[in-house]
Amino acid sequence: MKLIRSTSNKIIKTTFILLLAFTAAFANNTEPKPSADNNVEEIVAVEKDVKDNTLKFTLQKEVFFVQIINPEGKLELQLPVMSSYVVIDLDDYQTGDYQINFLFENEELVSSTFKK
Repeated sequence: MKLIRSTSNKIIKTTFILLLAFTAAFANNTEPKPSADNNVEEIVAVEKDVKDNTLKFTLQKEVFFVQIINPEGKLELQLPVMSSYVVIDLDDYQTGDYQINFLFENEELVSSTFKK
């Protein structure tokens, strides 16, 4: 029983350390560069799923991070994504106008908005 508990604790600690290292590796003090025309063509499709109350974004390139800015202009969510397909659950947000930022590998930033 001690062996299982010890192994489990090591896995949890290792996962936490890797997550912390991953977050620190992508955190920097440089501002992302908005593209010249905000490069909205990077967003291939947006679908609202009424049944699931989600927004589904399909993008041309793999997104590194997604940020959601609330109606007061404060960062509400920032997640590493590493995918060209992003799903936002609208049940997680209050009524208002939100900004969504997609940050790509070359620090290119593409912004869009959605309303709940």
